[in-house]
Amino acid sequence: MDTDRQARPGRASASTSDVTVIIPAVVEPDVHRTIESVLAQTVLPSRIIVAVNNAGGDDATRRSAEAVGSELVEVRDLGQITGRKAGALNRVLETLPREGFVMVMDADTTIAPTFLERALRDLDDPAIAATGAVFSAETASSYLELCQRLEWIRYAQEIRRTGRTWVLSGTAAVIKWPALESVRERFGRWYDERSITEDGRLSVDLKVCGWRLTSPLECAATTEVMPTWSLLVKQRTRWFLGAMQTVRRAPLTKASAPYLGQQLMLLLSVALLWTLLILTAASVLAGTAQLSLFWSAIGLVFAVERTVTIPGEPLRHRLFAAAVIPEMVYAVVLQWALLRALAQFITRSTGEWTHVSREKVA
Repeated sequence: MDTDRQARPGRASASTSDVTVIIPAVVEPDVHRTIESVLAQTVLPSRIIVAVNNAGGDDATRRSAEAVGSELVEVRDLGQITGRKAGALNRVLETLPREGFVMVMDADTTIAPTFLERALRDLDDPAIAATGAVFSAETASSYLELCQRLEWIRYAQEIRRTGRTWVLSGTAAVIKWPALESVRERFGRWYDERSITEDGRLSVDLKVCGWRLTSPLECAATTEVMPTWSLLVKQRTRWFLGAMQTVRRAPLTKASAPYLGQQLMLLLSVALLWTLLILTAASVLAGTAQLSLFWSAIGLVFAVERTVTIPGEPLRHRLFAAAVIPEMVYAVVLQWALLRALAQFITRSTGEWTHVSREKVA
């Protein structure tokens, strides 16, 4: 890496990198934690913009950002905007010089100290448009939180095995300006403000434009999990709906076709799991259920798979995974969210964005 990108953690200097960090926020009284994780990078950005969509009058987000006290931090009040997070990002992008890199972060996320340094190393490759985070759960103190933690660990392991980045995570991602401009030339905008998952749509757009994406495990981010089942269903409904919207609106190309296949496989998995549950329940009620050595062996293999795909986890988490049933219940809830998203997709609903901090305040 070029020496002019090196800087001491937490100190702005003439040797900062040509990266502008944008942190969209609504009601995020702990956004200072996000900013501090950026200021702790081994390579510093040139500026940090906290874009506050705060028309409701609560200024806790602004106070939290300003309390950091770094000359790199700029707080912008966007007022009432349309297009949700995508609208906020587009509003800020319009004001920036179109050179170097943009880093987009969620206001409830912290990143590893070498995140930016590792991302810039990948972005030295002219074929790579962007490098995204591999995120993990901030806490795992409840059944629901543990299920989310294990799910995300397995997703990280899938990225490690396949090297494939499906979605440029909205938690944190560094993007080249030439890549953003190629999207604007092709689609007439940077972020699609019609999509409820702007990160997923941008990921497909970049691939359609011929770019590659990466998510190295060293680009680690920690983000909040959904603390209640209601919030989880709302979050995942939004994720599933956004993916369906992207498949419907994006041009069908070799780059976008796998996303269509992914949605079809998700719907097939719903049909298969519910067929299994219904047939099992029917056989138990009819008194015809019998223990099968073959299916017991299959179940054992599945239990082993659940444990080996969460390396580094404590024994209690491995035992939880080996039990299978608790995570199956979690999977059924996720599939319910998928069916809700499908209903919204069919009825052309724009979807719902839920802010955890806002519900906590309420």
